[in-house]
Amino acid sequence: MAIKSNRFEQDFAKNRYYGATGLTTIPAFFTKYVNFSGRSRRSEYWYITLWTFILYILFFTGLFTALTGTAYTLSTNSVEDIWSGIWVGAGFMIIILIIFGLAVLLPSLALIIRRYRDAGIPWWVLLIQYAIVLFANVIWGYSSNQSALIGLVSGILTFVITLLPSRTPQQ
Repeated sequence: MAIKSNRFEQDFAKNRYYGATGLTTIPAFFTKYVNFSGRSRRSEYWYITLWTFILYILFFTGLFTALTGTAYTLSTNSVEDIWSGIWVGAGFMIIILIIFGLAVLLPSLALIIRRYRDAGIPWWVLLIQYAIVLFANVIWGYSSNQSALIGLVSGILTFVITLLPSRTPQQ
C-alpha cells in the first residue's frame, strides 16, 4: 500500500505521509510522533486505529492466557507458587500493556488533533471535550452514570468527527 496524495496536498497538510494507507501508516504514525501541526486523512487515522486494536487484542489474549495458566496452578501448587505465577505471567503482560499504552499516547493525541484539523474542526474542540469529561469525572466520580453518559457522548462526537471527509485544499 502506498501514499495516495500528491505533493501539493502533502505541502498543504504539512505532512509528507498525508494519505498514507496500510502498513505505511505505521512509520507515518511514529515519524510524526509529537507533531500536532498539519493534517491527517481518514485512512491514516483508521489504519492506526486498526493496528493498535489488533495489538491490544494480542496483548489481552496474552494476559488472559497468563491468568488462566495461573488459575490452572491453583489446584496443583501452594499459595506462594500461585502468587509468583501471577506476578511472572500476568504482571509481565500488564507491564507490556502499560508500556505500549504510554508509547502510543502522545502520537495518538497528535494524530487525532491532525484528523480534527483535516476535517475542518479546530483542535480546541477536542480539548473542550476532554475538559468536560474530566470535569464530570471530578464532580460526579469516575463510576457515576452522569460521567459515563458524558464520556459516551464525547466518544460518539469524536467518532463522528473522525468519519468526516477531508477538506480539499484551495489551489
